[in-house]
Amino acid sequence: MSQPEKNVRLRRTQKLLRDALVELIEERGFDALTIGELTSRALVSRAAFYRNYQDKYDLVEQIFAEAMHALLAAVGDLGRDHPAEIWVTFFEHIAEYDRLYRALLGKQGSPWFVWKMRTALADLVNERGHRPRTIMEILGHSQISTTMNIYRHVLEGTQSAADLSFESGRDASLRLA
Repeated sequence: MSQPEKNVRLRRTQKLLRDALVELIEERGFDALTIGELTSRALVSRAAFYRNYQDKYDLVEQIFAEAMHALLAAVGDLGRDHPAEIWVTFFEHIAEYDRLYRALLGKQGSPWFVWKMRTALADLVNERGHRPRTIMEILGHSQISTTMNIYRHVLEGTQSAADLSFESGRDASLRLA
């Protein structure tokens, strides 16, 4: 089998599995669905599923990673100087992936995915230079100490970059209060 033919077959299998995943989440909920139901709905073999994914969580991880990559690529092109355009891009992304996000974040979705989404959004906000209190609000924490304890590694990395920038005489606008 030629490489392009294999890529088409792989993309087709992935699309069928992803579509089936969203349908089954909408019908039964993420926690209740099985790999057997997923492969049956997608009309692919279990072997094809396991060639591409370890389990249903891995399938969602890969879908989420691709969606976030698309979002970060679109937002990244705008830099830090266009906050209004960044939010427009963000909401366009949400509209594009509407059915997926509704399924995974809705009542039939998974608390695990809600946590992943909140963390990814907190990362995005942090990368844009926002304060820890904004991240606290996104994550739904009631106290800043909770956010700081859980998210310290990211905030310390930002602080280190700001310190280096400050020490080298560059713009220190990243400096955290």
